[in-house]
Amino acid sequence: MFKLTVEEKFDAAHKLENYEGKCSNVHGHTWKVIVSIKVSIIESNSNHSDMILDFSEIKKVIRKFDHRLLLKNNKENNKWLPYVPGIKLLEYNPTAENISKDIALKIQYLLTSNILHKFRIKVIVLETEKNQVEYNIVGDENV
Repeated sequence: MFKLTVEEKFDAAHKLENYEGKCSNVHGHTWKVIVSIKVSIIESNSNHSDMILDFSEIKKVIRKFDHRLLLKNNKENNKWLPYVPGIKLLEYNPTAENISKDIALKIQYLLTSNILHKFRIKVIVLETEKNQVEYNIVGDENV
């Protein structure tokens, strides 16, 4: 059994939609993301010789959120695009839950495009040191 783990931080602001409370205002965090991938074998026909996935590819997925204002793609938020540089419009409400799922799905795509189909992915997103969310994808029950 092989386990690859990458930890990466990014700084980003977000605003939650359809939420009553202080997080409905624009606010920022230093987010921490921990990605773990387990595989039972490294397939020889992978695009990465003797690797599950290059660490830099995982970091690239996470860094796309860095120094951005994360907003749900809607009419109200679209009006800010010409005036505020660094907006990243998302197809979802930018909660820690949705961000962890998005990262996991992007990593799943990288794995399956590299011919790896028997894997487990765990993505933990920490919004603060004490608040975290975990999202898992099981590509095969036997891993």
